[in-house]
Parts: sequence; C-alpha cells; structure tokens
Amino acid sequence: MKILIISPEGRHTAVGKKFKFPFPTAGAPMVAALTPPGHDVRIIDEIVEDINFDEAADIVAISSMTPMASRAYEIAAEFRKRGVKVIMGGIHPSACPDEAIQHCDSVIIGEAEDLWPQAVMDVEKGNLQKIYKKDYQHSLTGLPRPKWELLRNDKYFPITIVETSRGCPHNCDFCAVTNFYGGKYRTRPVEEVEKEIQWLYARPALTGLKRFSTPYPKGMIFFADSNIVANRKYAKELFTMLAKYKIPWQSYATISIADDPELLKLAQESNCVGLAIGFESLSGENLKKIGKGFNKPEKYAESIRKLKDHGIGIIASFIFGLDWDDVGVFERTREFIDKNKIDSSFFLISTPLPGTGYRDRLLAEGRVIDHNWEHYDCTHVVFKPALMTPEQLSEGVYWLWRSTLSHRSIWKRLYGGSQFMFYIGMNYAMKMLDAKIHPKHSTNPAKKV
Repeated sequence: MKILIISPEGRHTAVGKKFKFPFPTAGAPMVAALTPPGHDVRIIDEIVEDINFDEAADIVAISSMTPMASRAYEIAAEFRKRGVKVIMGGIHPSACPDEAIQHCDSVIIGEAEDLWPQAVMDVEKGNLQKIYKKDYQHSLTGLPRPKWELLRNDKYFPITIVETSRGCPHNCDFCAVTNFYGGKYRTRPVEEVEKEIQWLYARPALTGLKRFSTPYPKGMIFFADSNIVANRKYAKELFTMLAKYKIPWQSYATISIADDPELLKLAQESNCVGLAIGFESLSGENLKKIGKGFNKPEKYAESIRKLKDHGIGIIASFIFGLDWDDVGVFERTREFIDKNKIDSSFFLISTPLPGTGYRDRLLAEGRVIDHNWEHYDCTHVVFKPALMTPEQLSEGVYWLWRSTLSHRSIWKRLYGGSQFMFYIGMNYAMKMLDAKIHPKHSTNPAKKV
C-alpha cells in the first residue's frame, strides 16, 4: 500500500501571520520506521512542503498537536473525499478522541508502537477499528531507527534529533506530556542511543550540515526529551558516553540539575552547550498552584550561576497569565533576565490545553473564553486572567519579547559568555522573527496603570 505520513502546519500566530520554523521532529520518521515492511511510505511536513491532495494513497496518517488540529481535520476531509482511509494520532487526538473520530476513520490514542502496525494490517484486511488504545507503555529497548532519510533534510535547520527518554515524573497541571505519556519516565539503553548517534553522524546529509556554516562544525544534537535529567543515574551514564564524542548538544531539563555537582560536571565534559529550562514563574505561589513547587525562585540566581560556571547556556521559558501575575510581572521578568544574563528566553501565554488539569480547573471556574483550537498555541489569550485583562496579558508578552530582543539587552546578556557565538545568532534570529509576528506598538501595560 501507499502510505502518506503528514505533519500539518499551524496556520496562525498571535497576529494572524504565517511563518516558517523548519525544526525537524522525530514523530513522523518514527511512525515510518514502525510501518510493517512491504509498503511505500512517504512523509510530508507542511512546514517545508505543500500537500498534493490528488497524490495516490491508500492510508493517510496525520499526527497533530492542539493548535494544528483544525488544519489536520481539513487535510483529513480532503483525503476522505477521495476515498482514502485517514488515521489520526498524536497529542491532540489522544486527548480528544471523541472529537477526532468525527474527522477520520480511526484514532490511535497514545504512543504508536504496536498500535500503528496493527492499524496498517487491519486496513489491509478491511477491518480497521475506530479506536486503537493500549493499557501498557511500550519498552524503549530495541526501538527502530527513525527514517530520517524520508524527510527533505535540506530544508531544515542543521540539528540532529535523538530521543533518549519519554515522559516526565512530575505532574505539572499545565503540561500535556503527562496525559500523553502516562506520567511515567522511561529511558532507552545508553548503548542503543550511542549506536544511533554513530549512524547519524556517519551521514551528514541527514543533519543538513552540507548547507550551513555553523559555530559547531560537527553540527548539534537536540535530545527530544521532556526532562533529560529526570533519572540522575541514567543521565550520568548518558553524559559519560557523550563525552567520548564531544558533539555539542542541547535538551530540556529542570533547574534541579544545578543541585548535583557531579551531574553538572559530566554535562560540561559531554559538551552540553545549553539547556531549555522551564522557570515558568518568579512567583512561588504560582509554581505551587501549577504543580511545579519544586522550582524555588529564591534559588534561581544561584542555579543559573552554577550552570554558567560550567559553560552551559540557558534557554529559559516563562508562562504568563497565572493567577498571581499582575501587570508588573513583565517588568520584573525582564529585570531578572538582564540581571542574570539569561542567554535566550521564550515567553508563553498560559494555555489550558485539553487533557490537562489546568484546563479542567479553568473550565470549572468559567474562565475559558475561546474554544478555537487554532488559538491554543501559547501566543493567544483564550481565558480570563485573574489579575489583569486579556488585552494586558497579550500586550505585556509582546512588550517583553521586544524588550529582551533589543540590541542593548542582547549584548548586555551575552557579551563575554562562553557560548557567545551560538546564542548571539539565536537571539538575532528570534529578533527577526519577533519583528514579523509581534506588534511594533506594544508597550508595557504596567506603565498605563
């Protein structure tokens, strides 16, 4: 059979403009690898390629997150008009299977291992089920190698994606990861991760390195883990292996890594150039309410210093619109970022995603004001904040982006840093993106009070 695996593109940003962010993801290549042999498989990522709806296919598989759900349903409708069987999966269909099944022939709930191969075989037998779900979590031992060669790798950033774990042991109520992965943390054998890295770096065309001159001639690995240090014993084994290769890498982690001197030293020796860390808030009350009370704002500055002392850059994320956020939160956050010389920051508007406790709470309180999934991209305000208006929230976030990406802020934060060349490029790339998607007239809402 001919199988198309499609990754839909979100259609809007906060100001209704479309932009491209060509970052490769492992989902579609892994689904391709899980497909039973004997089928013709093609991957289409709308970020880099348009869909030809008249392309012959027996099965179309579509995976989507919540802000891409509406587009995913449109794609499904077009192929179903042509008599093609459409199977949907991913975070949003898994959280909303009753909704998703109205737009497709079958929904896979949760991870694709075991379920996707069974669905393909059932299509062959003419016995496709409406819902596929398993009551166990698949082992991460012996996973197939994702079929990166099926992507148009010349269109993406020169980054190699590798998965070492799934899930997170924490239960933050705003996060959709817990619902999808079941709240458990699982790891792959380090020796299998090593073999995958060896395979990928013997094939530079798969990382796009032939097209780019980067600060890192070997390219970079991004470990697509929710929290690479959740199991410290495993992380130490992983970092020890990575130290043999000295390939620069980044991943997601919690700020708790700074509490373990041995882990920090191993991360440095393994050539960790940066970690994406969810600070989320400078308010302890906010952190407790969203289930992230293990973050201690009073320790942030010391933890940041420890990471920087080990040459590890920080990509900090903050969430705004939480219940203890007033209009002064934007100014306080900017001062914190500049004072602590944060290398790069992301500012997200609190969003009640389906399948999360946060959404359940806001719905019960009657505070959700927008049910258009296209707006659930963390750049729109879809609920009533407690201590400011929706307009103040969106304007404050826009202002914070613009303020921290000023020439003055960028150089003040980065000059003299150990990873200056990489993060100066990242900040100026984000500055160009910000100029396209955020209003130039945005101002600090605290100044209007």
